[in-house]
Amino acid sequence: MDEIIYIESLDAYVKVHLINAVLVTRENISSLEQNLSTGMFVWIHRSFIINMKHVSTISAEGVEITKKQLPFGRVYKKSALAALSIKEN
Repeated sequence: MDEIIYIESLDAYVKVHLINAVLVTRENISSLEQNLSTGMFVWIHRSFIINMKHVSTISAEGVEITKKQLPFGRVYKKSALAALSIKEN
């Protein structure tokens, strides 16, 4: 699970971004989430689940993870910020 940086949901498929590769699957993001460690991963947007271990910067707009800015979704922002602040303390 440590190798997963983030999971990105696109139209008909999901990209699982790993440290050294990107896997593409037709499985939906919700079913992938059920197999993840609950304390390590957090939804930040309807299209993104991130591994909190790989977050480098947190801002009001989103997170930076592997030099890529990922946005917070309006619905997920409050719970994501709460989970990320627990990780940092």
